[in-house]
Amino acid sequence: MTLLLPGLLLLLLLLLLLAGAALGSAAAPPPVKFMAAAGSAIQVLQRHFYMRSPGSWIGHGPGNGTGRYDLCTSNASQSCKCNGYQGNWVRANTVEALANYQLLSGDQQFDQVIEASWPQQGFEINSAAPFDCDPNAKGDGQAMNHGDPGWPYYDDILWWALASLRAADMYTQRGEAALADASTARSEKIFEHVAERAWNASAAACGGGIWWSTQRSYKNAIANELFFATAAKLGKRSWAQKAWDWFEQSGMINNQSLINDGLGSDCRNNHATTYTYNQGVILGGLSQLHAMTRNASLLIQAGEIIDAVLEHLTDENGVLTEVDCGDGSLFKGIFVRYVAAALIAHHTHHNMIPWALALLCSSPSGRNFVLFTAT
Repeated sequence: MTLLLPGLLLLLLLLLLLAGAALGSAAAPPPVKFMAAAGSAIQVLQRHFYMRSPGSWIGHGPGNGTGRYDLCTSNASQSCKCNGYQGNWVRANTVEALANYQLLSGDQQFDQVIEASWPQQGFEINSAAPFDCDPNAKGDGQAMNHGDPGWPYYDDILWWALASLRAADMYTQRGEAALADASTARSEKIFEHVAERAWNASAAACGGGIWWSTQRSYKNAIANELFFATAAKLGKRSWAQKAWDWFEQSGMINNQSLINDGLGSDCRNNHATTYTYNQGVILGGLSQLHAMTRNASLLIQAGEIIDAVLEHLTDENGVLTEVDCGDGSLFKGIFVRYVAAALIAHHTHHNMIPWALALLCSSPSGRNFVLFTAT
């Protein structure tokens, strides 16, 4: 069986969820069996996928060459398709998983890996080819038609903002204030960059929200969920409330309490795919905003979304389904990670809501998942 990076990351995210959810409080240590399993998963990740130069992870296991998430990310001489931000969002999620593991376990052996992984080129710069091209174009890609500096996809940038904030949590727990401040400042810079350039509240732009990319042609769920979650995590109450108020009334949450991919040109729900990670990232924003406002409706909304996933995004065998079989493997892991945020938030408010734990199972493709629920 070919070992794929998104699948391994899903397993790691699951184990960290189990450990984090079992914590109950910051004072209680996570169960050893979950931490030991997570540590083993990270050893596989680092042994078989990590490339020290330029500090990134490849897409396939031993003997399969490099994949779409590989060391070509920093070589400007290579094609646009291979280069730059494509795969960077996966790298950001890998960094966040490492920081989360160290936060929960107290391990510090991956500090240098985390620090070496931050993109060396500023998010506000687009002069180099890797950061100024469209990876979805045919051939080697082509320059995007935009006049805005920075990485073309705002969601890709915001994944790094959240990863940086998780690193800040890790440093704060250790009492390393300077490193925590630097990580928070990095996230602040990304957020302000996106807020200044991507938020558009004009009627023609659907009355609010951020654009998906610098082409300014699409308002989608994941970019706006990441913007909301980053604002809330940074403690920017005004921005977080503004982002949620717009998202709630945008129509992207359908009548099943699932979130579709985005809005059409008419500013209405486009009824596109309900990816699992779109049901997940929003939970982080809702949980963080609840912590600031104590508004119970936010947790009610989170519970409705989780329940909707269990009802509508699992098959008759209890398998969590995803249309995208490539990145979709990681989509499920992201959903699982943010279920933990909602679970912890509910612990402070009322009885535990039903929650999902996705376990990676052996299969020819390595992409099947069995779902268990607990109360």
